[in-house]
Amino acid sequence: MKRILSEKGFSFVEIMVVLMIIGLLLSIALPNYIDARIRAEKEVCESNQKIIFTAATMYMLAEPESLEDLSDQEKLDALFDEQYIKRRKWYECPSSSDNDFDDYEIIFEDNIVADVECKEKPDDHIWPR
Repeated sequence: MKRILSEKGFSFVEIMVVLMIIGLLLSIALPNYIDARIRAEKEVCESNQKIIFTAATMYMLAEPESLEDLSDQEKLDALFDEQYIKRRKWYECPSSSDNDFDDYEIIFEDNIVADVECKEKPDDHIWPR
């Protein structure tokens, strides 16, 4: 005699066990992923600050006009226009939500480049360490 009902497919309990295992794996992996992303953003931001610091120092040594009297955006634009910085993406903090290319401030002391600070997360994205 042939069986009319087939036993193909998964039971409700089997599906729930698979979903619980997936949920457990996500609860372990997701926080690590988020922490890694935050660390990477911080390191890229610090790298951008070092690039801008080096470019501004080179500009101040080679160019007769000073960056000190310019606005933050004009300072960054001058570095780009004179090709001390090749890419505008280095003006953008990876934690920034907009693409306005003005996330860094060049700080001077006695007409010497002293520091570059991130405007997006000034308390977290600090260099040198």
